Parts: sequence; structure tokens; C-alpha cells
Amino acid sequence: MKDSITYRDFGVPNTAAPHHIVIKVPSDRSADVELWEDFGAAGIGTSLQLICRVILPRAVWRAIAPSVETHMIARIREQGLKTSRIRIGDNRIDRILGREVIVLAWAVEHMTPSQAEAAVARWKHYRPEEMWWLFQQIDMDGRAWDAPQNGWRAAIKVAFTKKETSEEEAAA
Repeated sequence: MKDSITYRDFGVPNTAAPHHIVIKVPSDRSADVELWEDFGAAGIGTSLQLICRVILPRAVWRAIAPSVETHMIARIREQGLKTSRIRIGDNRIDRILGREVIVLAWAVEHMTPSQAEAAVARWKHYRPEEMWWLFQQIDMDGRAWDAPQNGWRAAIKVAFTKKETSEEEAAA
């Protein structure tokens, strides 16, 4: 451990009401997976206590879950913290790391599982700071969480799925 604070799941401090992300994986294997942002103590008594950031069809979640888990484990290890596994129920994730996952989830929410797998390959090439920036742009866009076809949310779908073209193909 880095300090005297203990952590649970994926890097969430075991303190009273921490700001974190929750991936809710239901036991019903056909039910959708939800990603929520819990603002912790900062959100108590406001309408921003909990926000559902994205709902993924279970088939899409299954396509991205192994890569998401591998990514989170690697990032948690970089911090010298104990790692966890994604399981049925509530999976708590450090708020910054969780935002990286939400950016991917926003990109793949309306894709087929095979398209989502391809998007994961592109997502892996982004640095954490780039994903944080994307999250902020989408969050500041001011649209409802369930309006994914506009603005930055639409842009990340293109960014994570656009096929690379060579200079010869671009010139043709």
C-alpha cells in the first residue's frame, strides 16, 4: 500500500463517501450493465449524488470486459495498489480510472460486439490524459447522459472505429 489508507475494488479509498465510479454487473446474464458516477461526500444533498453515465447491452459488455479488466489491473498496479477482478454486483473504480472506462463505454454503447472489440483496440492507444480530456469535453457538452448521438459522444464513436488509411488511399 502507498499509505495508511486502505483501498477496495479498483483503487477506491476505503473512506466515508469517496467520489468513484461503479460498474453494476447484474446476475441476470442477459441484463444490461450500467456505469454510474457516485460523487460521494461532494454530492450529498444535491441532485448530483449519483449519475448513470451509460448503459451497455450485455453482449457489448462481454466483448469489452476482458480488455477493460486488464487495463484497470495494469493501471492499479502502476499505483502500487492491490488489484481486483470484475465480478457480478457493484464494482467500484477510482473516479479517474473509471472515467477512462466510461469514455470507452460511451463509444461502444450502440455497437455490435465485434465493432466494440475493434473499438477497444483503438481505445488502448490513447493515453490516460487523453481519455480524461475526452471525458471532460463530453461531460461539459451539456447534453443529457442518454443523448449519445450528438457532439463529443458521437465524435468518439468515429475516433474509436475509423479505419486507418495510408497516404496512397487518402490521395485516391
